[in-house]
Amino acid sequence: MPHLNLLQPKSCKIIEKVQRIACATWGLKPSVVKEIYLVVLEKILMYGREIEYLDKVKLNNKLLHMQRSPLLLITKAYSTTSTGALHILSGCPPLDLKVRTHVMTSQLIKNSREIGGLQSFEFEMAREPWEVVKISWSLFDESQTFGNLIHTDGSKIKNRVRCAFVYFQENDEIFSELFRLSGEATVFMAEVVAIWQAVKYIIGRQPRQAKIILDSRSALMSLALVHER
Repeated sequence: MPHLNLLQPKSCKIIEKVQRIACATWGLKPSVVKEIYLVVLEKILMYGREIEYLDKVKLNNKLLHMQRSPLLLITKAYSTTSTGALHILSGCPPLDLKVRTHVMTSQLIKNSREIGGLQSFEFEMAREPWEVVKISWSLFDESQTFGNLIHTDGSKIKNRVRCAFVYFQENDEIFSELFRLSGEATVFMAEVVAIWQAVKYIIGRQPRQAKIILDSRSALMSLALVHER
C-alpha cells in the first residue's frame, strides 16, 4: 500500500479544490463533478494498479475509503450515507472491482495469461431467423370441410384485443380457446398470436394432418416472406 499512501495527499488536494466550487446548494453540477472524478481522480487512484495490486481486504477497503469523498461531492448526499448507496446514486462502480477488472484485462492482453478456468455448459443452439422453414398457404376450398381444421381469428374492440382458435374434427367442434392481449396490440398481432397458439395446439395433439384457416391476408403474407432454409 505504499503507492496508495503516496497518492492519497495528491487526491485530497484535488478534492479540497473541488469542494470549494461544488457545494450542496450551489456551484458545479453533479455531472461536472462526476466528469472530474472519472477523468482525473479515478485515473490517479488506478495508476500502476496492474503492477502492484493484490486482492486483499485491507487494500480494497483503502480504495473504497479514498473513493468515498468524491462520491459525496457527486451525489451531494449526507456524510452518513453508506458507501454502497453512494455507488448506486452516483452511478460509479466500486473502485476495487474496477481495479480488479482492469488488472485481469491487463494480464490477459499484455501478458497472455489465462484468467481463471472456463466451465463449459451444454446448451441448445437457437435457430437463426433466416433458417426458419417457410410456411406455404393456399386459398381455402369450402367444399373440403372434413379432417382436422383449426379456425383462427383476432379482433380489437374498444382497446380490448383478443384472439382465439377453434379445432374441428370431421365437422365436430373438439376444442376452443380464447386469449387476451395488451390494449396496445394491433389486430395483426392478434392474428399472428392466434396462429402461434394454433400451431402449439397441433404440435401437442400430433394429428397426421391439420389445416389452419384464417382470413388475414397480411398474416399469411408475413408467413410466406420467411426465407427457406
